[in-house]
Amino acid sequence: MDREVEAASALELARRKARSVAGLEREVALRRIAGTLGRRGYSGELAWSASRQALDEVTNPDLGS
Repeated sequence: MDREVEAASALELARRKARSVAGLEREVALRRIAGTLGRRGYSGELAWSASRQALDEVTNPDLGS
């Protein structure tokens, strides 16, 4: 899978998960999102990056795309 496609796919999954954990403390939510991505086979770096971006978008909609 090409890196851009993989990153977009990871971010899409992270966004879905972020909506379901948005009410939790930030660190807990980040761990849950990154854990979901990791279990799906995404690298740790990509999982954490996508998790942070998705959670930021959910908690601050002005940042979203």
